[in-house]
Amino acid sequence: MKANNSEDVNKWRDATHVDKYLAQMEENIPHKEELLSALLEQIPLGVQRVLDLGTGDGRLLRLVLQKKSKREGCGVRF
Repeated sequence: MKANNSEDVNKWRDATHVDKYLAQMEENIPHKEELLSALLEQIPLGVQRVLDLGTGDGRLLRLVLQKKSKREGCGVRF
């Protein structure tokens, strides 16, 4: 397995690289709706705050907050 070097990691600071990755992921995730539904089912009813570590563009945290009202969220990017 190839270790990440600083050049690989620093690509994520380039908006063009990030946009390209997100577009590919949007197109290439099989059963995406089922996966998102399964994610939402794992959040207990009484949870008031959600922490998203490695949030990226924040799309999953945004989805959780939209679908599970009355919750607060915090996303941390690395």
